[in-house]
Amino acid sequence: MYLTRSSSILYQILNKALNYSLKKKDEKQFINVRLQLLDQQYCLEMDRQLWQSYLDIGLQQHLWP
Repeated sequence: MYLTRSSSILYQILNKALNYSLKKKDEKQFINVRLQLLDQQYCLEMDRQLWQSYLDIGLQQHLWP
């Protein structure tokens, strides 16, 4: 959700939470790239958990060897 919001709102929230002002372009770029990576990691983990649950159900129901 945070990746679909305005960057300026995100920076305001981070400024308050970190008690530090993100003013430099490279700092903001680092935050954006890091958030994208964290988002990808989260999505991959959700996919992994979903497929693991399919496997577990299949094994319990003896549908898969």
